[in-house]
Amino acid sequence: MKQFILTLFLFASMGILVNGQSFLVTPGDSVATVISEPVQDLTANMRISNNSNKDIPLRWEVLEHTMSDEWSFQICDLQTCHPIGTFSEFGGLLYQGETNRDFHTQFNAENSFGEGFVKLVLYDSSDSLNSHYVLKFYAAVGDAIDNEDLDAANAAISVFPNPAVNQVNVQIDNGLDVKAIEVYDVVGQLVQRIDALRTESLHSLDISELNEGLYFANILGKDDEWVVTRMFSKVN
Repeated sequence: MKQFILTLFLFASMGILVNGQSFLVTPGDSVATVISEPVQDLTANMRISNNSNKDIPLRWEVLEHTMSDEWSFQICDLQTCHPIGTFSEFGGLLYQGETNRDFHTQFNAENSFGEGFVKLVLYDSSDSLNSHYVLKFYAAVGDAIDNEDLDAANAAISVFPNPAVNQVNVQIDNGLDVKAIEVYDVVGQLVQRIDALRTESLHSLDISELNEGLYFANILGKDDEWVVTRMFSKVN
């Protein structure tokens, strides 16, 4: 009987390496297993602990994702599972002294072959500049998928400087067809939007009036066929 490879990997790294993280994320074990049939769900388990002397309001934002048509992705806490593509609260406060709070992500593979990749940021919304983790999830069953449009967009887009004080630049190379650039704050509020011109490769955003903290620049492809998100910090 032909067998297929199931791989599920979780990587955790600092989005911007800083001291004084108010919380700790402990990744679950990586899994690499040979299976003969597809599965319904693929899950990565994590534990979150409060390192501070206060209760912490946690949130997340999905930065990047691509997956097979039949697949979907959920982010789950103690209260519920949330679909991809939303700013979401992390199931209430992470209380002072609380350790090993369950937090897991789940690819819904629907018993089909395919592949998925998701990158998200988990952050303390009261101190996003200093306390945040970038988490990456990858899963595959059978043959891999190839999303050339998203790969090309990721390679062509850069945001600088980071951190930024008064202005942040979005560089779009290779004649990429971009519709708009949107900037969101850590609570999911749209704070700025500009229409992107294909004839211009460099777009500058005035952020001088924004509060200090973490922000997300969503670069929207023509006809909304893809979205690439870049995270940057505003400092004074």
